[in-house]
Amino acid sequence: MAKQGKDYDRWVKAAAETGRTDNPLKVPYDIAVREAVAAAAFVKKYWEPDGDRPGLKRVKNRLPASSSDDLLSIIHAVQEAQTRLLLIVDPAVANLGERARFVVDELESALEFLLDDDVDEPADAQSSCASRSSTRRTASTPAPSPRRSGITPGSRSRSRIAWSRRTTSSTYA
Repeated sequence: MAKQGKDYDRWVKAAAETGRTDNPLKVPYDIAVREAVAAAAFVKKYWEPDGDRPGLKRVKNRLPASSSDDLLSIIHAVQEAQTRLLLIVDPAVANLGERARFVVDELESALEFLLDDDVDEPADAQSSCASRSSTRRTASTPAPSPRRSGITPGSRSRSRIAWSRRTTSSTYA
């Protein structure tokens, strides 16, 4: 097993020397890696002659004995590069927490508006319990800001009027 980073450093340096920035592969990486593993196994298996079968050793001027090891080294480098890529945190993804909280608040407000019939029932107690459990935050998650949605308890009647205007105007349009 190669040391972590050794293969990667070797092949990154070799790739930088070529000056190419485009991807020469015409197949997906996982297929190229599987084919490279198969090619390395083939070279290792058939390097030495066996009975009537000549070995690849005969063409060592064109196919060096280190080809199998080089292929395995490239595979390790590609896998390490893929791992490094996956561990990079995309800032656009990291900032989705605020948007997610906003969407949850909007959904909660819409559900509350649609399901609240101004009658106290056991289901209302369950709904408020579920609402409280959905807003629990861990120490690492910032506390939510005050309700960000347009529907607040004080504006519920205005929202019902606006909702009825939207539904009636779309019905007659």
